[in-house]
Amino acid sequence: PGIVRLDKASPHMVESYGGVSNGEANIPAAYQSPGAVDAEAQPPKNGRRTGALAAAAALAAMALVVAGVVTGSQTNAAANIMGTGNALAEKVASAAKIAKVAADAADGPGGHTQEDEQEPSPSEPPTEDTETDYTGFHVMFVLVDDMGYNDIGYQSTDVPYGTETLNHYASKGVKLTNYYTQSSCTPARVAILTGRYPSRVGMAYDGEGTFVVDSPYGIPLEYDLMGRYFSKGGYRTAFVGKWNVGHVEENYLPHRRGFDSAIMYNSDAIHYYNHTASPSLGVTTTSGLESVSVYDMLSGVADEPFKLDVDDVGTYTTTLFTDRAMAELEKTTTDDRSLFLYLAYQAVHVPHNTPPEDLFEQSDEWKLDNIVTHNRYHFTKTAVAMDRSIKRLMNHVENLGLENNLILAVASDNGACPTDGGNNYPMRGGKFQSWEGGVHVPSFVWSGAMTSPVTGTSNDVLFHAIDWLPTLAMATGAVDSVESELPGIDGMDMHEAVFHGGVKPGTSERTEILLRMNKWEDSGSNMLDVLAFEDSYSALIRRDGDHLWKILINEYKGDRIEPSHSSYNLSCFEAVGPAHAYLIDLNKDPLEETNLRDARPDVFANLTLRLREHFDTAEKSVWAYPEADLAYDAWATAEGGKGFVSPWHKPNADVATDDAH
Repeated sequence: PGIVRLDKASPHMVESYGGVSNGEANIPAAYQSPGAVDAEAQPPKNGRRTGALAAAAALAAMALVVAGVVTGSQTNAAANIMGTGNALAEKVASAAKIAKVAADAADGPGGHTQEDEQEPSPSEPPTEDTETDYTGFHVMFVLVDDMGYNDIGYQSTDVPYGTETLNHYASKGVKLTNYYTQSSCTPARVAILTGRYPSRVGMAYDGEGTFVVDSPYGIPLEYDLMGRYFSKGGYRTAFVGKWNVGHVEENYLPHRRGFDSAIMYNSDAIHYYNHTASPSLGVTTTSGLESVSVYDMLSGVADEPFKLDVDDVGTYTTTLFTDRAMAELEKTTTDDRSLFLYLAYQAVHVPHNTPPEDLFEQSDEWKLDNIVTHNRYHFTKTAVAMDRSIKRLMNHVENLGLENNLILAVASDNGACPTDGGNNYPMRGGKFQSWEGGVHVPSFVWSGAMTSPVTGTSNDVLFHAIDWLPTLAMATGAVDSVESELPGIDGMDMHEAVFHGGVKPGTSERTEILLRMNKWEDSGSNMLDVLAFEDSYSALIRRDGDHLWKILINEYKGDRIEPSHSSYNLSCFEAVGPAHAYLIDLNKDPLEETNLRDARPDVFANLTLRLREHFDTAEKSVWAYPEADLAYDAWATAEGGKGFVSPWHKPNADVATDDAH
C-alpha cells in the first residue's frame, strides 16, 4: 500500500504506512480526558518468595568511566548506559549529553517531574550479595509497539526524559543491551508467544501489509502459547492489548489459547480513541470500491464466548489497557494464584492521536524541547503518555505490596519507522529490515527483590524474543524443565544470566540468533511462491570467540537516520535499490559500516550453510490471502453485522490455503 501524504500544517495529522490517514477524529470532549485514579492503597501483602539462597560469590567488576558512562563485562559489570559501548557513545552524542542521560538513569527521575508525580520508590532489597529465589513471583511482561533504539530515554540522544518511569526501573534492574527481536509486529509476537522462530511455526512470511485485519490465518492451533504454559504451572493468566497473531476463528483468540481473561484488538493498528481498525477494510460493493471502518476491540474469558467491547469505545487505549492491567493486579488480593500478565500496549505505534490531558500535560512540553520534526513531536507525546500510565501501574503495584514479589519485563516488538516519528539512531535501517535498527531494540527486567550484584547493571548476553518463554517460566518455577515441559521450542532458558548475573556450570549461553527466514513471496495471484535459497530473505547472528558475526542475505538499503532528519520519505524501510548480501562483525562494527563478505569468504560461507539449514527446516507457510469480502459480510452493519472485527470463520470452516512449502 502507498503512503498517504497529509497536510503537514495540521498539528494533529501524521503520516503512516498502510495507505490511510491518521488524522484526528472528532472525539467528544468527555473522551479527551477519560481520567482514571489509582485504586486505594492496600496494606502490603506477604510475598510468595521462599527466601534467599546461599550468598553468591561477589563478581569482580572493572569499570571504565568515559564521559560519565560506565562500561563493563559481559554479564555483570555496570555497562554503557548508551547500550553498546564507547564506539556508540562517540557516535551518538556529546560527552555532556551522555553524562546527563547516564546520571538521570542512575538517579531516577528525581526533580525532573512535579512533586506529586515522583516515580514510585521500590522497597530496598537486602544489600548483601544473595541470590533471589523468584519461584511463584508474579510476572508482568510489557511489550511496547515500534519503540526504536533511540526512543527510550536512557539511551536517547534527543528525548532522554521522554520515558522517565522506564528509565527509573531500568536503572534499578538489568538492561539487556544485546536484545534482539523480529523486524515486524506479527513475527515478533509469534516468537514471544511460542518460544519458536516464526519459520518453525509457518508464520515467517513477513513484510509491510502481510498480516492485516482480514487475514484468515494465525499461529497454528497445534502450538501451545505462553499463557497456556504459565496456566499449566498454576498461574492465573491475563492478556491485555494487541494480539495480532490470528483471529479468523475464536479458537485463535487469547482466551482460547491459555489466557484466563483477555481484552484485545487484532489488526495492525487502531484509532486510540474510537478503536477503528487502520487501515480500514477495502471492499468492492455495488457503489464501487468502498473503505469500511470497523471497531476492533474484543474481550473474552476462558471457556466463554467473546464479547464486543462496546462500552470502552472512546477511551484512549493506553488508559484502557492500563486500567485493565491494574484490575488484574487487584485480583491478587483475593486470588492466591500468582499472576502472569501480558500487557501489549498500542503505544508507540501510529496513529499518534493526541493523548488525554491527564497523560500529557502542558508542563510536559519541556521533555520535547530537543525535537525538531513534526512527526517525532507527536510520537514522543504518545511515548510520554504511555510512560505516565506505566508509572500509575507501578504505583498500583507498590500500593498492593507486590513490588518485592513481581518481575517486570519490558521490550519493544521491533525497530521504529522514522517517518512515523520513531528513531533507531545510531543504528542502520528499521522496521521490516534485519539491520540493527530493525531488530536490536530496548529491553530490561526489574524486580524489587533484585539484589547485588545484578541490580542496576547492564547485561550483553545474546537474548532473543523466543527466550522470554523459557526464561520467565524457569525463573518463576512455572516449568521445571525446558526439555520435558517446553519440548520443541527454540528459546533458551537465560534466567541464570539475566536474573543472577552469570551462567552456572552445565548451562550455556546463546551463541546464535536467526533474525529472519523468509523463503516466500506473493506471486500476485493470491498465492505464495517458494523462493530458491539464494533468492530468500534471511539473516543470522552467530558468536565465535571474540567475533559476533552477522550475515544478511538479500537485504535492501538501510540508512542511518538522525532524529532531526525531516525529509526522509519512507514510512518504514521499503525495498530501495538492489538487494545485497552482507557480513558484519558486530563486536568491532556495531554500526554496520563495513561489509566483510569479500574479506572473510570463509566466515560468509559457513554462515550461509547455517542459513541453508534453517531454510530447509522451515515449516510450510500458513499465510492466506486476505478475505475482505467475507469479512465485510460478517462485520458490516449494512450486511447485518455489528460493525466490529470478530472471528468470521466458524469452527472447521474452509480457510483459504495454498501449497507453498
